[in-house]
Amino acid sequence: MDNNNHHVSNMGESTTSMEKPKLFKRVSSSVQNFKNVPDNFDPFDPKLRIDAPGSITAYEAFAHLLKGSLGTGILAMAHGFTFVGTALGFIGTLLIISILGHSVHLILQCQYFQCKRWGTPYIEYPDCMEDAFKHGPPMCRKLAPAMPYVVDFFMLVYQLGTCSCYFIFIAYNIAQVADMYGFHLDKRVWMCLILLPIMLMNLIRDLHYLAPVSSAGNFIFFLAMIVIYYYFFGYDGSAFDHAGERPLVVWPPTRWPLFIGTSCFALESIAIVVKIEHHMKEPKQFRKPLGVFNIGIFVTAMLFATTGMIGYMKYGDDAQSSITLNIASDQKLAQVVKVLYALVVFFSYPLQNFVPLELLWVNYIKQHMTQYSEKKKMIVEYVFREIIVIITWAFAMVIPHLDLLISLFGAFCLASLGIIFPAIIHILVLRQERIGYGFLNWVLYKDLLLMGFGLFTMVSGTIISMMDIFAAIESD
Repeated sequence: MDNNNHHVSNMGESTTSMEKPKLFKRVSSSVQNFKNVPDNFDPFDPKLRIDAPGSITAYEAFAHLLKGSLGTGILAMAHGFTFVGTALGFIGTLLIISILGHSVHLILQCQYFQCKRWGTPYIEYPDCMEDAFKHGPPMCRKLAPAMPYVVDFFMLVYQLGTCSCYFIFIAYNIAQVADMYGFHLDKRVWMCLILLPIMLMNLIRDLHYLAPVSSAGNFIFFLAMIVIYYYFFGYDGSAFDHAGERPLVVWPPTRWPLFIGTSCFALESIAIVVKIEHHMKEPKQFRKPLGVFNIGIFVTAMLFATTGMIGYMKYGDDAQSSITLNIASDQKLAQVVKVLYALVVFFSYPLQNFVPLELLWVNYIKQHMTQYSEKKKMIVEYVFREIIVIITWAFAMVIPHLDLLISLFGAFCLASLGIIFPAIIHILVLRQERIGYGFLNWVLYKDLLLMGFGLFTMVSGTIISMMDIFAAIESD
């Protein structure tokens, strides 16, 4: 399949191969084969995927989905509940993750129609956005060329922000354990100490060598969650002993947007979730009513809501940006969990950093190096990899506040990528396909409501997070 697609891609590019690419001109990795597309072409036909390199089973897709969602965000949920209370936090978490899950279904539905028209089993998120605008009303058509850059911008900011959060998370947990043994160093000093190891590890170009570590990370994560729940219930009393002391709803609602941003961080990058579906051998298994995604999003929502509520009942307003910082620092078991979790995040850094590296290197930089030798290309790539690491490290050094960064990137990036953009794409694609918006245009109004909620989350969450960040910087 890939060879055929590559051939089609080369055919499409032959007319422009003699032209020198413009600076910062984006190169699409999606394949368009508009000619001779049969009417019965099915992008989800397993025959198109079964022999493709990297194709994954439903079980593997489910494992990747959980791995992509159950990261550092779940550890911040207890702190997020301090903004809204136990009842509103639990219900709000389920509602927000359900909205994000629904938005994924909107994207997949639209991509199905686009892939069917393109004659390809795969289309990238930025190209999906561009195609929707290209076939929309006149005003949208004028904006279409800029849309891939807009999507890439939000994806890039989110992924770099996630990597910055990783620096802070590792430094916080190591610092707390080291303090117990007399090694009192500032968190920024720890970030400087871990910079070199992360830079060295980021030189690994083949992520295949990190796969065993990544698999071990999943096991360590679930082991760590068991230990965390032990400290919720089995150490110095049950979390339910303090349930009556926690408000069901925190009022006034001025801090609610921070909770929404933290919850939005749950689904990680929507583009990664969509990529999982694209790499499945049987993609229809992904979005069935009881398919991979719905089961995965249900498990994610319940774990986030339960962990956040119980953690908040246990520690109240003292719940920190990572719940690992709350569990008993003087206990050996807690110290081991913190160190192990820090290692998991440490080895996950190059996996998260792979997305911005691929996005910038493949789509924007590599095309300008056609005259370079392979050795020079490799040197430039290595330098570029280290520059990206230094940027994320510098951002973490300036703003070493994990909770505020999670709220900021959740509100700014995922509200746009995960709610606003899918709703816009859905409206435009249904219009193009002449499917209609249902009885009394309820689908249209529903998508407009999603856009309004996403815009509110993005604007309010970003403003409040930035105000808190500036206040924190001044206090530092």
